[in-house]
Amino acid sequence: MLSIGQPIPMALAIYVAVPWLLANEPLELVVRLLDANNQPVAVPGQPGAVEVRGRLEVGRPPGLARGTPLDASFALNFALPLDQGIYVWETSIVNHVSDTTRFEVVRAQPTPI
Repeated sequence: MLSIGQPIPMALAIYVAVPWLLANEPLELVVRLLDANNQPVAVPGQPGAVEVRGRLEVGRPPGLARGTPLDASFALNFALPLDQGIYVWETSIVNHVSDTTRFEVVRAQPTPI
């Protein structure tokens, strides 16, 4: 659980197993933040929805056995002022949703003295 208020720092670690046949091909990658109703989330003062678009391309190293999937991994860092609620990070590759990660933002409870 995360607390609302100031921008919430978070990071996404993304791992992709690229099939052998898609090596050496540019793959469109989209990571976006959705709300509990699967609607894109916009942050006040920022244009558009919270979304990262890019291309991923992995090559076949010499000597790799035919059919072996190729690994790609990377991290994305964010600091977002989110309201209380449920959110989902959605990762799509070539217009196919490959993974989702759900999290909840709640009000911080006062610490008892």
